[in-house]
Amino acid sequence: MSLSANRLCLIKRFNGIRLSPISVVGHSIGSTINIGFGATTPHRYAKRLSGKRRVGHFRRAEWDLFLASACWELRKTNGYCLRWSDNPRRIAKEIELSVGKTVISVSLRGLRKQAEIRFANGETCGSGLTATKMVEVGI
Repeated sequence: MSLSANRLCLIKRFNGIRLSPISVVGHSIGSTINIGFGATTPHRYAKRLSGKRRVGHFRRAEWDLFLASACWELRKTNGYCLRWSDNPRRIAKEIELSVGKTVISVSLRGLRKQAEIRFANGETCGSGLTATKMVEVGI
């Protein structure tokens, strides 16, 4: 896949996230990802790779976008800001401390890969819900 095709795929992913109920427009993670306002490909995904390693690149991009939406939700409620380099367990801990509930699991659901959090009491909340509810982060 050429570099320009690679960029096109990533920009499509960004646009897909932008259309989801929770908007991460204008937020950046570690200044390498900026979603919204005509986002371009983050530098670290722009390298040419061959074979199966390219798939890992896209998975990494998807995970970063997931963290971006989690960050946006957390920012609305308690001002905590996630970075792409944050340890997922630490992120889950931050959510637990913020909401006062134990986080069991995190997943990406649906065509647009919206984030969903599952708490110990069986309650779940997704990124399309109100700002007082959190986005789930993977453990």
